[in-house]
Amino acid sequence: MLHQAHIEPLSRLVDTLRNENRGQVPDFDPLDGGVKAQMLFIMEKPGPMTDPDKDGPSGSGFISRDNNDPTAEALFCFMREAEIDRRQTVLWNAIPWWNNDIQVYSQEWKDGLSCIDMLLDILPCLQVVVLVGKKAEKARKSLEARGLKVFISAHPSPQTRGLHPELWRAIPDIWREAATELARLSEDDARYGRAIASRSVFPTQRQFELRDVQLSAQVANCSPSGTDVSDHRLDLVISLDPFEFQISHDETNYTQFERSLINDLEAIARACRYASQDHLICAIAYVCACYRAIQTAEISITSNPAWNGTGSMTSKISLDSAALEHLREN
Repeated sequence: MLHQAHIEPLSRLVDTLRNENRGQVPDFDPLDGGVKAQMLFIMEKPGPMTDPDKDGPSGSGFISRDNNDPTAEALFCFMREAEIDRRQTVLWNAIPWWNNDIQVYSQEWKDGLSCIDMLLDILPCLQVVVLVGKKAEKARKSLEARGLKVFISAHPSPQTRGLHPELWRAIPDIWREAATELARLSEDDARYGRAIASRSVFPTQRQFELRDVQLSAQVANCSPSGTDVSDHRLDLVISLDPFEFQISHDETNYTQFERSLINDLEAIARACRYASQDHLICAIAYVCACYRAIQTAEISITSNPAWNGTGSMTSKISLDSAALEHLREN
């Protein structure tokens, strides 16, 4: 199950961390949402029941709500009480490795936070993060800097239940609030998609993972300085691969406006590397709409998904000034 499409990129991340020999790194639960997850729950540090090689009763080898320990049991029950579909979620720890020590040291926190960044780069659908426990809260600023909605709850451990019963009882309510926020954000995304569709420029639905993608974004008729520059064009090519990213363009003569646009397009392309072509093309269209200086835009994506035996596939979208304005208003 670890090689299924939704979990395989996360398994590769785990392999990378294991090669660093910091401790036992549990696998992601393939019954959760994997790279398609919209909610990320970050706890503190794996416990001994994630370690399959420990003495005594062996651990599962997974970070999972189905593990045989009181914290996992509480996690399972609170998720169910908050009515959160596990296929929307992925579980992680701020410190991703178990090193036979429940203590967490300052350098471990620094190393763990860098691992969170690695994880976020392969969660393109992520919108909401729940930081579970006081220690996990240290990741808050870096997550909010990415534009993610962050919620904070107590840790569902026996210690919390015994020492802070009021915090324990509040956990499912906070998680339910996070799920409600996700539903609202998802509806906003659907609204942007409908806005594009209403202009008859939405490409045919094709659902597959993007691999070996060539994306050409041509932004025409920009007037970043406030003057009419009708013949101005910004052409760039983005190459995407699950663990590699390149953007090709001439960096020598760009204005601040153009550099800002390129940075936003780069961030969107990186975040959507596991999305469908339609998802990516709509995301780029919305970025273009956010820049009022852009009057027209043409976006083309070509993919060669060799894994399913098909040839190259191309999606294109052309946005005139009316279509861009419609997006801005909706």
